[in-house]
Amino acid sequence: MTPLGRLVAGLFLVGLAAVGCGAFRPAPLDLAPGQRVVLGRVDLSGFEAKEGLLEIVREDRAFEYALPVGRTAPEFAIGLPPGRYRLVRLRAGKDRASTPTQVVWDLGPLTFEVGADPVVYIGTLRFGSTFGRLVRVSVVDELEDTLRVLRRWYPDLPATAARALVTPA
Repeated sequence: MTPLGRLVAGLFLVGLAAVGCGAFRPAPLDLAPGQRVVLGRVDLSGFEAKEGLLEIVREDRAFEYALPVGRTAPEFAIGLPPGRYRLVRLRAGKDRASTPTQVVWDLGPLTFEVGADPVVYIGTLRFGSTFGRLVRVSVVDELEDTLRVLRRWYPDLPATAARALVTPA
């Protein structure tokens, strides 16, 4: 490799390290005006898919959100405006590269409410499947554990969150 090539490669690695360090640093949550913080966890450990998108839709259809889910970072903190929401479907595959061959599971009537509280916890959503076709979703209250993990990334999270666990409609 030429001296110029080594210099360019070295600068690239230094830049990559600087960007990487900034990407994993705690940061404040970025919310649009009127949105509330919605916290939870998606557990895919008992499910055949490893990566996917969980589709969240407000009942009046005025707001939709596609939540990336996976086994590597199951906790989430997102911004949603107040309203009643449904977990509509899970689009998932074995990995990110299998997007064209994703399987879509309709989730049925799973709902939660985002009200006036600034922070809402909707629970740990544990996904399982039966013979690759039927999806089971159970909801577990693990608020303290979820907050402990998310505070590492978002130190400005309040000490408490209102519980609005996902329920069948």
